[in-house]
Amino acid sequence: TVRGSLIETALFSGISAEDSDLVVERTVVRDIVPQASNLAAGFGIRVYGFELGFTDRPTAQISQTLIERTS
Repeated sequence: TVRGSLIETALFSGISAEDSDLVVERTVVRDIVPQASNLAAGFGIRVYGFELGFTDRPTAQISQTLIERTS
């Protein structure tokens, strides 16, 4: 859970959750840039699953959150 936070000027991903559920509230995520080596990503918020079964995908609940200037 991320609440009342500022995530700014980050590389690759501002907030990331792998194989888990995510809650983001009252948060600003901005100026997320890709990796210089291969220009990969620049995700504001990233939720993904590798280990979970097909029916057990991770979820995200995002409210009152601003995501801006991501690549």
